[in-house]
Amino acid sequence: MFRPPRCPHRDCSHHGHPPRNFCIRFGWFKPKCRPHAVPRFRCRLCLRTFSRQTFRADCWDKKPHLNVRLAELLVSGVGLRQSGRVLPLSRNCTEQKARKLALQATGVNARLRRQLPQPTRIQFDEIETYESLRRERPLTMPIVIEPTSRFIIWGESAPIAPKGRMTPKRIAAIERETRRYGPRPNESDSVVLRASYYGRCLLYRVRHSADAFFHLAQFHFRALPQYVARRDRGNAPGN
Repeated sequence: MFRPPRCPHRDCSHHGHPPRNFCIRFGWFKPKCRPHAVPRFRCRLCLRTFSRQTFRADCWDKKPHLNVRLAELLVSGVGLRQSGRVLPLSRNCTEQKARKLALQATGVNARLRRQLPQPTRIQFDEIETYESLRRERPLTMPIVIEPTSRFIIWGESAPIAPKGRMTPKRIAAIERETRRYGPRPNESDSVVLRASYYGRCLLYRVRHSADAFFHLAQFHFRALPQYVARRDRGNAPGN
């Protein structure tokens, strides 16, 4: 039988450290999205009610049975519009579900980062992608992973200047972008410094293990001297 772990209302004293019998059963209701009834409870202290649904990740969701399928489509690289057409969902509903799934994944990632095994091997890599326009708006994405499980410890994205073959058509497109938004910044060095710094901070937490080490698969060598200098000064890269 489900037992609420705490009062969900943050201003209640039973939210942080509730006693064993901090709530009582308070009826039930039958949601439209599920065939079974959902029990309700009432806090003995603040007298406010809540239900088992309050503690679910899909609380307040429309069509919660589509959440898993949407997550599978998104991690497979399917866009939001196409995911909405496949399920089907409206564009606005798909965007809201995607944001909620991203927040939940962020929380799970933060909890799992504290449970890395020892010795921990950290691998660093940098990939390039783009936003909206492939030739005019490239992005760099440094990531820090645990290579055995491929668990992503840290990752960021930042704009970089267009590079590669410059045809007249591409040059004209870049000039249009520049006139509209200004010169595209090149933040590759700073974002690589931040990602490597956070990876190194994680290494410090396990450095008492003789087998723990920091492995660089592909490092941005232009940023390496700056990183070493800041490391020796004990300064974190700016956000």
